[in-house]
Amino acid sequence: MSHPSLSRSNRSLLRLYQVDSPTATLLSALLVLAMTGFLLLWGMHLA
Repeated sequence: MSHPSLSRSNRSLLRLYQVDSPTATLLSALLVLAMTGFLLLWGMHLA
């Protein structure tokens, strides 16, 4: 409430996320897969 510009930017980000939700879901899934693969490779390298 104290920062109207911040809430406005948050609303625009939320609207962008709602409009682009399939792409955002795909990107988040790819990010999770990449992080999991990296952690697995790192664990095998340390082992």
